[in-house]
Amino acid sequence: MQIGANAVVVKDVPSGAVATGVPAGIRFPEVPATAERMFQDPAMWI
Repeated sequence: MQIGANAVVVKDVPSGAVATGVPAGIRFPEVPATAERMFQDPAMWI
């Protein structure tokens, strides 16, 4: 979890998310194309 500068967080931020803005918006960063991502969605590698 990461919290941006001056973010107003009014609820829980999930693990691996980034909270920015007023009020804080939750964003999930892109996962790089690695072997770990292949196991999350193997169809994209076919």
